[in-house]
Amino acid sequence: MTVLSSPNFNYGYSTPGQQELNSQDIMNHVFFLSPSEWKKTREEKQFDYIVIGSGFCALGFIERVLKKDDNARILLIERGSFFLPEHVQNLPNSYQKLLLKQALKTFPWTLSSKTLNLNKYIKWQHGIIPFFGGASTLWSAWCPEPTTEEMNGWPQATIKAAQDYFKTAKMLLNVVGANHEETGNIFDHWQNQLTERLKQNLQDIKSATRVEHAQIAVGTPTITSTDVEKFSTPGPLLDQVIKCQEEAKKRQIDSRLSIVTECIVTRIWQQENQATALETTRGVVNVGDIDTPRPLRTGILTSTSCLAYSRSEPEKVEGNST
Repeated sequence: MTVLSSPNFNYGYSTPGQQELNSQDIMNHVFFLSPSEWKKTREEKQFDYIVIGSGFCALGFIERVLKKDDNARILLIERGSFFLPEHVQNLPNSYQKLLLKQALKTFPWTLSSKTLNLNKYIKWQHGIIPFFGGASTLWSAWCPEPTTEEMNGWPQATIKAAQDYFKTAKMLLNVVGANHEETGNIFDHWQNQLTERLKQNLQDIKSATRVEHAQIAVGTPTITSTDVEKFSTPGPLLDQVIKCQEEAKKRQIDSRLSIVTECIVTRIWQQENQATALETTRGVVNVGDIDTPRPLRTGILTSTSCLAYSRSEPEKVEGNST
């Protein structure tokens, strides 16, 4: 049998219970939408927000909306399956080979010879991490906050957003200095020495503007090991799912946060510049009264591609991601 655990099939009484199981089935049963729940969601449910992707932007948006609106209903659509429960560098050493082999990345594009040979700066592109949590499971966790002077030439909207939200973003990711007590002071001695040496020789680095202790997003408030536990989104997103499930049970309502994995959004259907539906690899999703679905991700290429394919003449679409 492939039916998941339920009162009628628990413990092998009075009939045999489940005989086949895989990790994705377990995650769907506990945290994500199962195939039957996804079918019901597409056919019957409405959402106030649809979020595409499960990275940092998605986590920040979901946490803020759920906190501010007690009735908000959110659907998160993730292209990949569940693979890593946290940052790969927080796992046993054998997992580090995943970093060396680039095994977790896909590269669904090519660099043109013009870009590669004539451009002074762009010589390669990061790949896409097609799993739940995305790049947050492999990133460096370094979170420097740029000053207004360092953002010279940036769009004013970007500068204002950084000034308005960087503090709350650092709180969300639990960003602390590498010499901070929350790192267990394991870097305190050499961090202070390194910082002092850099200050004394800053003029020798032409592109350098200032020196500070590395700002790192740590996974837990207190670090007791010999390394920093890096922040990633799978754990915090699953925490949000559990909170919404518990709230739903108390209020006798549907959970306000639903997550479907292994579902790629390929196109945003629209009429008269109004989004009406999402075309996905697991069926069409009705957008309902949502103004615009939000591809919330820090990358550019995949979001831009999705928006480009949503236009009648994709070859004419230019610009960055939403």
